[in-house]
Amino acid sequence: MNDKFLANTEAPGVMPCHVKKKIIRQEISSKKGKSKKTVPLKLKESEQRETKLNEALPESNKGFAMLAKMGFKKGMGLGKDESGRKEPVPIQFRGVSRNGLGKEEQDKERKRKRVEKLMEIGKRRREQEEQLRGDFKSRMREKSNLRVVMSDLVKSRKACEQLDSAKGYEQVDHWYWPIIPQKEEEDEGEEIEEEEEEDEDEELDEPEPTDQLHILTHYLRVKHLYCIWCGTTYNDEDDLNTNCPGDTNEAHEDM
Repeated sequence: MNDKFLANTEAPGVMPCHVKKKIIRQEISSKKGKSKKTVPLKLKESEQRETKLNEALPESNKGFAMLAKMGFKKGMGLGKDESGRKEPVPIQFRGVSRNGLGKEEQDKERKRKRVEKLMEIGKRRREQEEQLRGDFKSRMREKSNLRVVMSDLVKSRKACEQLDSAKGYEQVDHWYWPIIPQKEEEDEGEEIEEEEEEDEDEELDEPEPTDQLHILTHYLRVKHLYCIWCGTTYNDEDDLNTNCPGDTNEAHEDM
């Protein structure tokens, strides 16, 4: 038997491959043709709603029929002069919200109060930050002023010691002259404890650095006619009052 004859024959009941593929392609194309794009239900309802709302009221409408009995005709305005409304009051669709009447106004009011509360919180926070910033600047200003006071106080003590020693004056108080730190001694006894207690009492009685500076500068001006900021000893009181700008550092800075 010829091989070509056997190759072109198929077993009984078996479909050729190319025929089977063709049938499958036809079935797929037919399914695609039959399948239609489904429109979402919400979109369909919205389109139908807009279509109905845009349609004019038919004469079969009960309201239109009642107006027609009173002489109204389509296109006329209401009233004797026909100057009133020609179309019905439009319907305002509220959407799919299930909230009751007045709920939207309550939500708006709640949102407004929430926004006002947040704005108030932000305002208080900004005020606190400004207060903290102001307190920080004030503390830094106080530190700077204290450094200036301590520097002037050291100058005043040195000048006081030199001028008092030149005139043979004794030290008025222990802080009028430069304070020399004393070395700690290891002696035992009640005398050392009493001295420490006296030193503590003296430290408690000491004025503040600003008050010390004021007292010392006044003492130097009265006793020695000396101004630490001018760095000059004047001839007499009239010379001091005439040529010295004042008894404070600020008065000399304004020169």
